[in-house]
Amino acid sequence: MPRSSAPSWGGGQGPIREDFANVLELDERGEPVNEKYAECRAAARLHRYRTGKLPPGEPDIEPRECRLH
Repeated sequence: MPRSSAPSWGGGQGPIREDFANVLELDERGEPVNEKYAECRAAARLHRYRTGKLPPGEPDIEPRECRLH
């Protein structure tokens, strides 16, 4: 089976998981308050990574969304 020429993200979901965690907000009990938004932003970054552009209407990715903590 031929290998893809696209760069690997190493471990499958690594950077997506970090993008999700960088945007996710928790309440005082540690429960997520914006889980769907965090999922959408991680998906937008993956879309940009694969296509070179963000989905229509998506705001640009902020540096804080990509920074590893």
